[in-house]
Amino acid sequence: MFTFPSVYITLPNGATAMVVGEITSVTGLQAWVDYIPVTITQSTTAAKRNTFDYDGAINAHLLGSVSGLTAGIDYVKVYQVTSGTPWIDYIPLYDYQAGGVNNLLLEGGDDFLLEDGSLILLEG
Repeated sequence: MFTFPSVYITLPNGATAMVVGEITSVTGLQAWVDYIPVTITQSTTAAKRNTFDYDGAINAHLLGSVSGLTAGIDYVKVYQVTSGTPWIDYIPLYDYQAGGVNNLLLEGGDDFLLEDGSLILLEG
């Protein structure tokens, strides 16, 4: 069970990725309340992706735009920090899209992303 907005990705082994929207300013906001401090990497080894190991990282799907979406429901609001201790001061995220991993593909080769890279949200 996941407690954050997520999407299914085909690799590795049908994992999920946390859906995140990055903010560029934290003026007037409080870490861990209004946003989650993170680092975003593409260098995590395959064995450490989507793990809570000290040198691991959570798969992340970075939204190109959060227009029309609601933070906390459709995505997790994050801010990239430049220092600190993993899992204490920030959550390490693995940008699976930059790492060459595709999200769930449908039979015709289509996926759940729009041309601009944003998610197609299915409701029902």
